[in-house]
Amino acid sequence: MLYHAVHLDHIRHVYGDHAPETEDCLKTLDILVHRIIEATKRAGTYEDTNFVILGDHGQIDIDRVFYLNNALRDAGLIQMDENGIPVTYDAYAFSAGFSAHVYLRDPSDPELADKVGAILIGLHKAFPQYIERVYTKQQATELEHLTGGFSFVLEGTEGTILQSEVNDGPYVRIKSDPDFKGYGAMHGHHPDKGPKPPFIAFGPDVREGVQLDGVSMLDLCPTMAALAGVQMEGMAGNPLPFLK
Repeated sequence: MLYHAVHLDHIRHVYGDHAPETEDCLKTLDILVHRIIEATKRAGTYEDTNFVILGDHGQIDIDRVFYLNNALRDAGLIQMDENGIPVTYDAYAFSAGFSAHVYLRDPSDPELADKVGAILIGLHKAFPQYIERVYTKQQATELEHLTGGFSFVLEGTEGTILQSEVNDGPYVRIKSDPDFKGYGAMHGHHPDKGPKPPFIAFGPDVREGVQLDGVSMLDLCPTMAALAGVQMEGMAGNPLPFLK
């Protein structure tokens, strides 16, 4: 059985990573896990059941928003109509949370790629407190195993969300600004940042007392496939070393 409890993701987005509402949500999830475990005991299957409790990602509190497309518009890369709506673009940034993917109108145009790359590097140099790094497509693939139709990837500094919206406001709004709109916390950041999600396993096929100091997400599917007795070919990861 696979059970996806989405409560914590939503509550952290709205209230933040360590808000009282988040603590209350964790207590609720504790009750839900307890009910599932107790159900197997009532059914007489507890001793034959392997349990895995895990999260899919962490989150980081948002301290500020950087409107990246406002900067691209002012650099002449996004054209607006008389109502302030983007109509055409040479480069446009799509938010992935604390990072953003920049797409080009014509990614095969080397002159456009060089021009946009220079502008993005310029933004990084002008706003190092908000933009931590600029990756080319090749760098994103080689260093982070990230692929897609984008031409550049930008990583925000911790707490800086890179937003897609184009507006007539400033490039940056801090959370204490009365005009700030947005979530309390977000994901989409480099894996080196923020708290890591948990991975807890117990049951008849799990060795007790094993502690692993961080694992690859690629190893989770092979691990649970092994617990379920499912043969899967071509997986990149390997079962974690706690199986009997």
